[in-house]
Amino acid sequence: MKIIKKIIQICSAVAVAGALSLSASAENTQAVSRSLTVSAKSAVLINADTGEVIFEKNADEPRAVASTTKVMTAYIALDYALKNGCLDEPFTVDDRAVGVEGTSMYLAKGDVVTLRDLCYGMLLPSGNDAANAVAYRVSGDVNAFSDVMNEYAANLSMTSTHFVTPSGLDANGHLSTAADMAKLTRAALLIPEFREMCSSQVKQIKFTDANGAVKLRTLHNNNKLLRNYAGCIGVKTGFTDAARRCLISAAVRGTDGSDAKPVTLIAVTLSAGGDWNDHTRMLNYGFSVVLPRELPLPAQLLRSVVLETGDDVVFSPAGEFKACLSDEEAARVEYRICKLPYINAGVAAGEYAGYAEALYDGNVIARVNLQTAEEYPVRTENLGILSKTLDFFLRLAV
Repeated sequence: MKIIKKIIQICSAVAVAGALSLSASAENTQAVSRSLTVSAKSAVLINADTGEVIFEKNADEPRAVASTTKVMTAYIALDYALKNGCLDEPFTVDDRAVGVEGTSMYLAKGDVVTLRDLCYGMLLPSGNDAANAVAYRVSGDVNAFSDVMNEYAANLSMTSTHFVTPSGLDANGHLSTAADMAKLTRAALLIPEFREMCSSQVKQIKFTDANGAVKLRTLHNNNKLLRNYAGCIGVKTGFTDAARRCLISAAVRGTDGSDAKPVTLIAVTLSAGGDWNDHTRMLNYGFSVVLPRELPLPAQLLRSVVLETGDDVVFSPAGEFKACLSDEEAARVEYRICKLPYINAGVAAGEYAGYAEALYDGNVIARVNLQTAEEYPVRTENLGILSKTLDFFLRLAV
């Protein structure tokens, strides 16, 4: 009994020490977060895998968002095209889409393009003509398309957003927030085609003009982070007189072959004086606090598979059980054990015994197989004839 009490005391001490360590680490993280400064009037940094906010500055303040609007237009275009199987279906650009002000992919009257072409035209050179062409193709009218944009925004819980134009050109009431644009980008990056497009530095597209002549166009992405920040995968630049400099970026770390799932961060700045530097600092900070960490399976969950002898089996992870999380996120992880209900005696150490999962907000973020922690030999010296008979038939059944 004294030994058991001692073990409980030791375990309690370890648990308390772990809690204090986590609290101190969280306080250090918050201190660094408070010391992080950016030029942008509004900014947010989130973990794309969990949605957790890592850093924010006026993130819920509505502002003009310029051409970062095209993330929504491309998201709708891809969702529409993939659902209807028409991503590479040629169609003639509506005359009303060409010749618009601002940045362009230089569409001309009568050009025959695809929605894939237009998405590249929006996400790389930020073509306003491409955005308008999408609006006419999907909804038949720019105003009707803005209604669709706002429906999508509502479905994504972008509660402080109202879109008026597909391109992001300044218009009364065309507003969003850094937090809402991060939600949008998180959803858009789940579409492989979007992820590929916004991460492309250069893309050559081929379409035809009104006379059927082939037109080759080389599109260049003006997102400097794709060239200057390791792991950057996009996403979109923007500028207008009202919005000033706007930028959405995303970057991935942890693709070096380790068992830990790579982590993707999304940064948004609105009305920034030095957005490239802002995003470098924000992403660097984010990757410094969202690290691959070994997840601690609660000890009480690592036993209770019952042998036919009535003994409990202790088991352990069969490999790395890791996820990329901040301290705040790690504190919210829940664990689920799916164990075999019964194991025969005579099992060796390292035998499969089920699996464990780590969940964040109900989503599985890590999984590992479980194995028996030691050998469990058959013990027949003290078993009666009935138990010996049961053991004999159990062995036949294996």
